[in-house]
Amino acid sequence: MQLFLTLFMIFAAFALGAQQLVIVSTADLHGETAAFARLAPAIRAERPDLLIDAGDLFSGIYTTTCDGGASMIAALDQLRYDVWVPGNHDFDLSAGNVGKLAAAFSGATLGNWCTPDVPGIKPWLSREIKGLKVFVIGCGVPDQRERLIPDGKFTQDSYEEALSQGIAAARRENADLVVLVAHRGVFGKDGNFTELLSRYPGIDLVLGSHTHQGNRGENLGDTYYLQSDAHAKNAACAIITFDPETKKITQIESCLIQPSQTSDDALTKIFAEAEKSAHQKGDFPEISLDAPLRLPLPGKCDRDFVHLAAEAMRNAAKCEAAIYDGFADHREIAGILTPRKLFSLVPYSGNIIVCRLTRDEVRGVMEEIFSSMSLKKPGAVPGFSGIDYTLKRKKIVKLQLPAEMEVALGSYRFCRSKALAELRRDPRRWRDTGIAERDAIWQEILRRNQK
Repeated sequence: MQLFLTLFMIFAAFALGAQQLVIVSTADLHGETAAFARLAPAIRAERPDLLIDAGDLFSGIYTTTCDGGASMIAALDQLRYDVWVPGNHDFDLSAGNVGKLAAAFSGATLGNWCTPDVPGIKPWLSREIKGLKVFVIGCGVPDQRERLIPDGKFTQDSYEEALSQGIAAARRENADLVVLVAHRGVFGKDGNFTELLSRYPGIDLVLGSHTHQGNRGENLGDTYYLQSDAHAKNAACAIITFDPETKKITQIESCLIQPSQTSDDALTKIFAEAEKSAHQKGDFPEISLDAPLRLPLPGKCDRDFVHLAAEAMRNAAKCEAAIYDGFADHREIAGILTPRKLFSLVPYSGNIIVCRLTRDEVRGVMEEIFSSMSLKKPGAVPGFSGIDYTLKRKKIVKLQLPAEMEVALGSYRFCRSKALAELRRDPRRWRDTGIAERDAIWQEILRRNQK
């Protein structure tokens, strides 16, 4: 029915002499290979004039994390994607890995950032489609640079700079359609997107992502906003009608394309090959657990698995204390453990960073974590090792620590912590161990379960 309506709209437009472009966008696929294979036939059926992925392509699923996202890039190429705008999680394995993926991708990799590790990155793309000049601007998350271990080689334009420069370039090109692919949602930590767009008029269509909240389409002032849901649940489709004489937009219709009942054969083959490689890496060795590994329940910080993870980081980094950013949920693993099963408890893993922190800095990091922790819903929850504290209703009522100490942190916490903003500018007070959190946890579990 959905395809019939789309075809009817296209037929009606051509019967009236109008021009139309069909743009399809995916976002936050996070390596959901099976779901993406089912979504692919529906994408093909739309016969898009422009096919775009708005980022967070592979990280989060064992198979696609193992191959660094190579199979997902191969899938984009199989479907003939035109544009990929990397999201924050596409950098989880390093900027160098993004560079490899961008080099392998047949389309254009766009972003408002620059680093020698990703040569050839472009801020925008200009293309003529069906006699219309289409201009695509790519922007990652507003604070991508802050999410990475400090590196002077990585620079990022703000959204204000990216929009100002991009819109000016689109005007020079006399673009008929200006599309912004934004790895962010309508509401973000940098404010309401509507307000930002109103200050930089000239964007016709925004394809959003990052927030995992699908949007069938709405007007943000003079700009039309559209966003697919996460994990290949659907794809966003915009059908844009132009006056054939003036080439001005007369109408934008949109919908969220639902997956097919069958899987795409070409993508199924690509992902099957990736799974073979992941099987060799992730299903062996097997170890027998002495006790189940359990994620803590919401509100129950510093227990079960997250406490073990903090101790693993502390031992691997050989320092005095550790803080682990974990997750509260009902998941547990009992009996036999493999690297793949461990991944289900630790889907996102950064490197361990060792910092020389004062007592006040440790308190500041802890308070940040506790303030964002939900007491009732699944979500972020910390684990600690080597830190003596008492917590009451998310408030620290006792903290006994030396004046200074070496503390192991995950790179994500290290990069995003406001309490450590000044410390990040002083490389004498921190070092990257190069040890992945997940690897340290695996080694700690092996040590504890040796027979």
